[in-house]
Amino acid sequence: MSDEIRKILEAVARGEISPEEGEMLIKAMQEKEREENGSKDDFSEREGDYILDEDEMVEEDLVLSKKKAIIRGKIKGDLALINCETFFSGEVGR
Repeated sequence: MSDEIRKILEAVARGEISPEEGEMLIKAMQEKEREENGSKDDFSEREGDYILDEDEMVEEDLVLSKKKAIIRGKIKGDLALINCETFFSGEVGR
């Protein structure tokens, strides 16, 4: 996870900014990164629940906000959840 996202999440945890403000900042950072890297898929922008099944893997950092997150698979990057209802039995780490 980038230092910038970590700082935003820490500011939310300390109550310095609201979760909504943190979400907006993170989305703006992700959009900029997608533009720079040419990436087109963004799980955090999809409507509805986020489900990562046991046989699935995410190769990068995953940041979700205001979702029901069911994570059974593997995330090779970092995982950040903001205001999510979470069910976790997967694996996170490089």
